[in-house]
Amino acid sequence: MYKIPASLRSDSRSATLLGTTADLLRNRWRFHRNTHQEAHTPYLTVIEAAKMASLAPSTVRLYIRKGQLKALKVGRRVVVPRKELERFLSLNPTAVVVH
Repeated sequence: MYKIPASLRSDSRSATLLGTTADLLRNRWRFHRNTHQEAHTPYLTVIEAAKMASLAPSTVRLYIRKGQLKALKVGRRVVVPRKELERFLSLNPTAVVVH
């Protein structure tokens, strides 16, 4: 499993407050893996598409339901092709103009 270096081990009080050190390392690895793969995936979840478009996930789901944004169902998950989101954003700019 994980071999935790002595410098990263914590006392029992902080381990109960923050979770175990192994959990922290595991989450750090997940974050690193997800951010590294993010730019290379051809499909985005609704939440990822919402972050990329600076919209709420419910708004992205509304555009999908109205047919303005094409999406695919993979099992129970809804995914948006990255190219489709880029096309949608180029046709529907969401920038806010500040005077």
